[in-house]
Amino acid sequence: MDSSPDKLLVCFHSHVSNLQRLQIHQHIGATLIDKIPELNVHIVSIKPDQMEVSLDRYSAWNEVEYAEPNRIAKATINPDPNFSIDPLFPLEWGQFKIQTPQAWSEISLKVLNSNLSHNREVPSKTKSSVVIAVLDSGIDIKHPALSKKIVLNKNFSNSPTVDDLIGHGTHVAGIINAIATNGNLGAVGTFNAVELMNVKVLGDNGQGSFYDTSKGIIYATNNGAKVINMSLSTTQANETIHRAVQYASKKRVVLVASAGNYKTTRKHYPSAFREVISVAAIDQNDKRAGFSNYGKSWVDVAAPGVSIWSTLPTHTNSTRRRNYGALSGTSQASAFVSGLAGLILAITPNTKVNIRHIIESNTDPISGHGTLFRYGRINAFKAAKWVIIQQKRK
Repeated sequence: MDSSPDKLLVCFHSHVSNLQRLQIHQHIGATLIDKIPELNVHIVSIKPDQMEVSLDRYSAWNEVEYAEPNRIAKATINPDPNFSIDPLFPLEWGQFKIQTPQAWSEISLKVLNSNLSHNREVPSKTKSSVVIAVLDSGIDIKHPALSKKIVLNKNFSNSPTVDDLIGHGTHVAGIINAIATNGNLGAVGTFNAVELMNVKVLGDNGQGSFYDTSKGIIYATNNGAKVINMSLSTTQANETIHRAVQYASKKRVVLVASAGNYKTTRKHYPSAFREVISVAAIDQNDKRAGFSNYGKSWVDVAAPGVSIWSTLPTHTNSTRRRNYGALSGTSQASAFVSGLAGLILAITPNTKVNIRHIIESNTDPISGHGTLFRYGRINAFKAAKWVIIQQKRK
């Protein structure tokens, strides 16, 4: 099922009073559960067998701009065991593929390490702070490689905890920015100059509603996130989450999402929205991962997504070495792009710089460039060097 059978999202025109909105819900027989004031959207409960009737009744009111089902999105980790852990792969091949070490060599240590907060309770509002919001299944808040990087935790899912009980969000967060300390920790994050905002929008089954994701986008935007990573998808478009994406985009937040793992050209959301950087997965040989969605009309860039080594929860009965392991999916590919966006923002103090343009115009033309995805595979070294050169010219 791709939507909640007993939940509707109702958007009112801005001039409609709160009393009028409540009266309309009462007239239709719906119960108000929650609302997103920034979008004029309410989520209401209805009888499970009244979906179509209720949609029609809401649409008949002039005060209602639209009403729609509450779509369900899923974490975009690949379930195919053929693409899971492969101990023969170099542990950090993705880093070398996008030339992360070369990028680091171009950047001063002052920049790379300037934003470590040592467990601030709220994100910094200074220009130097780069906060990446991970909208996912949560992050292991006690993981030794991640705990000091998390500046804020918020739970919008149906889970009782903000912690990650399934490992998806922790793995994604580790790719974006695990702390690089020593070999005993087992993993090196994509970049060291960013912090993490843990916004849990997927439940402990790896699924979550678009309403919860929309609230997560608004929350992350209002609380200082400069990049939002969404490693989740569904085939159905949704106006509410699109408006949340537009809200963030207008505030110059960089939005990144996974293209999905269904081997299809069919559009998946939120990645197919034009405000979002849509990311496909490639393997170690620069070929499209067999599970990855594709299509130049809506997929923008490619990034490593097969057997990617990263952090896993410390509280599970995992047999993986030191709570690290390799997973595959466009979720992992999306995380690389979010990490790159964070690095670029750490380098440049110019808040008006077009991060998306920098990423897309500094890709490597690999197989599928221009057909499977609009641009090529991301290259951290090229993007970082381009920014540094532009700064020197000023």
